[in-house]
Amino acid sequence: IVPGNLAGGSFDDAAAALSAIQLVPTQVDEFSDTIAAGVVIRTEPGEGAEAARDSVVNVVVSAGPPIVTMPDVAGMSVADATAALAAVGLAVDSVVGSPSNAVIATDPPAGEQVRIPAAVRLITRR
Repeated sequence: IVPGNLAGGSFDDAAAALSAIQLVPTQVDEFSDTIAAGVVIRTEPGEGAEAARDSVVNVVVSAGPPIVTMPDVAGMSVADATAALAAVGLAVDSVVGSPSNAVIATDPPAGEQVRIPAAVRLITRR
């Protein structure tokens, strides 16, 4: 039987508890906006489930919030830049300058690591 009280702890603690009852722990990372990186979210099979000796139990561990590299959208139209940002999970919050001009920069800047969701400001010539 898969023990309870593993969620909220570390993978090492969960692995030790599972190994002690002859189950095989395997770490599976999953993004979470609400659970800090490195903290156990759940097990699969779940708490209280029957598990045969030496069977694998997935220990799902938070990888923290999803992070992407801010794409370079300079030179694109506002519409194309908005679509390119949406494709990686980012949303345009505002446009500084004329929306009919090409994008010359973004805030946060291209190449920066940003958490999803993140508001992005497009900057165009006035």
